[in-house]
Amino acid sequence: MSTRPPPPQPPPAAEPEETRRLRAERAAAVEAMRAAVRDTTRLMRLFAILNEPAAPAEMFDRVLATLSELFMADVVALLESAGDDGLRPLAAIGLPLNQVTWPTAAGGGYAAEVLRGGTVGTTSRARADPRVEPCLVDVEAETAVWLPVAGDGPDRRGVLVLARCRPVPFSRSDVNLLQAMSYRIGRMIDRAHDEQERRKLDLQLQRAEKAESLGRMAGAVAHHFNNMLAAVIGSLELALQDLPADHRCRPDVARAEEAARRAAEISGLLLDYLGQAPASRSPTEIGQLVAATARRAEAGLPRHVRLAVKVDPAPMIALANAAQIAQAVINLVKNAAESIDPPAGEVRVSAHLVPAAAVPRGGPPSGDWQPRAPDYVCVEIVDNGCGIRPEAADKIFDPFFSSKAVGRGLGLPVVLGIVRAHDGTISVQSSVQSGTKVRLFLPRIDAPAPAAPAGAVPAVGHVARGVKVLLADDEDIVRRTAELMLAKLGYEVVTAADGFDAVERFRPARDDVGFVVLDLTMPRMNGWDALAAVRALRPGIPAILTSGYDEARALGSHPADTSPVFLHKPFTFDELKAAIAKLD
Repeated sequence: MSTRPPPPQPPPAAEPEETRRLRAERAAAVEAMRAAVRDTTRLMRLFAILNEPAAPAEMFDRVLATLSELFMADVVALLESAGDDGLRPLAAIGLPLNQVTWPTAAGGGYAAEVLRGGTVGTTSRARADPRVEPCLVDVEAETAVWLPVAGDGPDRRGVLVLARCRPVPFSRSDVNLLQAMSYRIGRMIDRAHDEQERRKLDLQLQRAEKAESLGRMAGAVAHHFNNMLAAVIGSLELALQDLPADHRCRPDVARAEEAARRAAEISGLLLDYLGQAPASRSPTEIGQLVAATARRAEAGLPRHVRLAVKVDPAPMIALANAAQIAQAVINLVKNAAESIDPPAGEVRVSAHLVPAAAVPRGGPPSGDWQPRAPDYVCVEIVDNGCGIRPEAADKIFDPFFSSKAVGRGLGLPVVLGIVRAHDGTISVQSSVQSGTKVRLFLPRIDAPAPAAPAGAVPAVGHVARGVKVLLADDEDIVRRTAELMLAKLGYEVVTAADGFDAVERFRPARDDVGFVVLDLTMPRMNGWDALAAVRALRPGIPAILTSGYDEARALGSHPADTSPVFLHKPFTFDELKAAIAKLD
């Protein structure tokens, strides 16, 4: 049985043009909405990460990992502007940071151009584009985009780089979205800088507190140490004066005295580190002093070390203590020589003037030091030795720190204390196996350098021998030693155990006492109060004040019209004589 074929269907009616247009607009609107939702989701995800609490390095890694996922990028790098040094990678995905270098800001390449001009850079032919950085070519990037990163300030913070290792270019939508994100990333860099600055300030505060605490402790130790050494050195000196020249004990006593003097030197080094060493200052020609000191130090250098000295002929006058500056130069030359291993090496010593603007500041060990003079004398010691290891760089000025098998660890701390006491600063530059450069900066003054003092010990002045002397010290052994010294000089000595006792003993003998010797730190009544009470009973009586602390700390806060003579402990027989000679 045959079947009849179905009748042909009429062709569908053509869709009206308006309907097609509406359908296309609807599809475009749906796609735009999806893109907007997708972009908003990507933005919200990135912003959520940016708002999470995290250390800057961890935050950079999180952000770059998210960008890599959201934009299907094989390489993501965040580059920070480093001024004249160009671009420095803060973080990267798909690139080995320790092996990648980027052109300087003044050089070529997309990153440098984007940093300078502030416009977006893109390429879809990375391998053939000469402006693409070599590190991207090395990882076979096909397409890439470079975006300027701006923060809250007017300057651009850096460049954000994304690249794909497949021929899929970044869309206009991708670029627009990345531009919106780059501002928040710039603020992230700002926060990282703020955090770094805060940590730097915290570290400086910790160092300052550590230095202050160490200073108080070291000053107190030196004070008590000097008290005991005053008795030891004085007693040994008196014993040597009384022993016959051929006495069998004389060499032993002399060795004990020498050891005590060396112990006093250690105490002095502590005070040098604190900038509290008793020392007068006068206009000093630093260039001549440095040259002469370096030549003296040359005799003690190892044979394989050559010394070169170059001093600018221009006058370089600073208000300085010549002995302390010479000690600083000797310490630095010795340190430099010890860093040089055989067969040969060189230490270069120089001195010249520099303007205040050229003096480094802000970093350790300068701290918050700021220049106050228009010009500075720069003393420079350079060696080509082993250099300073990075882990030791922050410790080299700590007392008793030493990286050598020998040494007391006080060379550089003493130099630092001396320079600070002279209102100067110090800078250190070093590279392992390349050498070290140490520079001291001392404020220059407009004054002629005086003639060198004769240095002779003066004879006892007009205070007559045989008169009474009031001596007050709370340390029995120190008091007894000073009493014997004064008796040896021909004085009749009245002793007291503290300031209150001194005033009571002075009261009945006020007309017979020629001068008083008072320790500054005593119980019940200190030396200053005792001197005031004594002078209330007899105005203008000459006085010597003694202390294991430095002169500036002991006398600095009191009026100059009190005019006592200061005698630093431990003192020798000749130093006591010299102090008496200064009495009015």
